[in-house]
Amino acid sequence: MLGCRVAGFTNPDEALREFHVRPCDFDVVVTGLVMPHMSGSDLVRKLRLVRPEIPIILITRCVRPEDRVTAKELGIHEVLAKPCRIEDLTGALERVTTERSSAAGNSSV
Repeated sequence: MLGCRVAGFTNPDEALREFHVRPCDFDVVVTGLVMPHMSGSDLVRKLRLVRPEIPIILITRCVRPEDRVTAKELGIHEVLAKPCRIEDLTGALERVTTERSSAAGNSSV
C-alpha cells in the first residue's frame, strides 16, 4: 500500500539470518521491543554489527521513559506506540528515509 517491499518475520532469529545474507536489501527495520527468543534491544545490537547505519523504527505497546532512553542509546530513529496508526508508521518511514537520503547527500558534497 505504501509502495514498500516488505520482508516479514515472526522469529527474530530468522530475521537476523536473512539480514546477514542480504544486508543491503533492507532500507529500514521495523521491530518490536518484546519478542519471542530475543529482545528487540538484542536484535538491534546484532543488526548494528552488520549495518551500523540502518534506520530502525521501534513499535512497542507501552512507551516508558526508560524505553526512550534505551532506544536513543541503541540509535533507534523512531519509537511508536501500539496500536500504531498507518499514518504514524508512514510518517516515521518518511522521516527515517529522508534523514538517510539527506545524510547520503551531505556526505558526497
